[in-house]
Amino acid sequence: MRNKSETTEMNNEIPQDSLKNSAAKVNVNDLLRRVRVEQKKEKKGNIAIIGAIAVACIATGIIQSL
Repeated sequence: MRNKSETTEMNNEIPQDSLKNSAAKVNVNDLLRRVRVEQKKEKKGNIAIIGAIAVACIATGIIQSL
C-alpha cells in the first residue's frame, strides 16, 4: 500500500491541467498514422514469413531432386 507522500509525489509529476486537456482532445490524424505504421509492420512481417516458407519449399525441392 502506498503512503500519502508517495501518492502526492505521483500526483505532482503530472499536472492535472495536462490530464484534462489530453483527455478532451484526440488527434485523429495521429491515430490514423499509428494505425498505418502498424499495418506496414505487419505487412513486412507477413512478407518475411512467406519468403521464409518459399525458401524452405525451394530448398526441399532441390534436395529431393538430387
